[in-house]
Amino acid sequence: MYFRASILVALPVLWLTACSGLPVGSGRAGQVTIVNGEFPVLTRGMTLAEIRQTLGEPAEIQPGTGATDVTSEVWVYYLEKSLGRSTVVSGLTGTLGGDFGRAGMGPDYIIAERKLLVTLRLLMVNGRLFAQSAKSDERMEF
Repeated sequence: MYFRASILVALPVLWLTACSGLPVGSGRAGQVTIVNGEFPVLTRGMTLAEIRQTLGEPAEIQPGTGATDVTSEVWVYYLEKSLGRSTVVSGLTGTLGGDFGRAGMGPDYIIAERKLLVTLRLLMVNGRLFAQSAKSDERMEF
């Protein structure tokens, strides 16, 4: 069971359409970066080394297309953050009879782990961060 919330974060529209690709959470095991605490803050102009120091190695590096005098790449990261546990209703149970012959129904509850999965795309131009986009899904794992 999935609860989805898609979010687009601060990017030029043309770049977003050019960078469409894998859906959120489609990274293979070992390529997902677990985020503890706050998400890292990235600013335009950060170098390749600063990005690697902050986020580690990208899950994918996609070569850019465009002008020959510009070197561009799209770095893709798959991030996962635990949002804690929640009690959710999994269904209803019913009883016939009971005290004084009344029928009753009540909810069944289970504990679910809430996770935020983020696909982060970074447009790197001439070795520096130029633009970024993020797409997120919230999931419940039972």
